[in-house]
Amino acid sequence: MNKPRILLVDDEPSITATLAIALRKEPWEIVTATGGEAGLKLLQERAASVVISDERMPGMSGADFLTQVAKRWPLTIRMMLTGQATLHDAMKAVNDGGIWRFFLKPTDPSDLKQSIRSALDHHALLVESRRLLEAAKRQAARQADPLVGDLDDADDAIAPARRATGGDALGQVDRDDEGNIVLEPVEALDMSKLLEEMKAFNDSSKPRAGKPTA
Repeated sequence: MNKPRILLVDDEPSITATLAIALRKEPWEIVTATGGEAGLKLLQERAASVVISDERMPGMSGADFLTQVAKRWPLTIRMMLTGQATLHDAMKAVNDGGIWRFFLKPTDPSDLKQSIRSALDHHALLVESRRLLEAAKRQAARQADPLVGDLDDADDAIAPARRATGGDALGQVDRDDEGNIVLEPVEALDMSKLLEEMKAFNDSSKPRAGKPTA
C-alpha cells in the first residue's frame, strides 16, 4: 500500500529541508518543490494527499499555485505556510485556493504534524465519498437501463481473465466519456442471401425419389 504523499513547496530549499526533517519519522512520503511550477509537475507525475505551500514565492504565488491544485486535483488537501501574511493574502488563499489550514512561520512541528494527520483523515473521507457517489451513479444507470447493467456486470466478471491474458484473448469493451458501454452497430441482414440459404436448406430436407425401403 502506498504511503500518503505530502508535497512541500517553498522557494527557499532550506525551509522545505527543515520541514522534511521534522516529518521524516512519520509514515508519509515527503516530496519537495522550489516553486509552483515545479510543484505542478510533481503532482502531474502522482497526485498528493496534502500540499503545503509558501505564499510569497517568485513567479507563481502560493495562492495561485493552490488555486491550480484545487482545480486540477480537487481531492488534495491544501494548506498554506507563510511568514508575511496579510488579510488580503489570507482571503485570496481561502476563497480561491480552498485552503484548509493557514500557518504563520515559524510553525511548531508538532502542530504541523497534527494538522497533516487531520488533513489525511479528511482526504480519506473525500476519497470514500467520491467512491460511494460513483457507485450510486452506476447503480442508478443500471436501474434505468437493465441492459447496460447486465453488460457492466459481464464486463466486471471477465476483468480478471482479461488481466490474466493481457487483454488479448478477450476483446476490450469500449466505453464513452461517461463510462457507458458502447455497442458496435449491427449490420443489416442481406435478405436475398438469407432467402437463398433458406431455399437451399428446404431443398436438402425434401425426401429424394428412389427405391422404396423395406
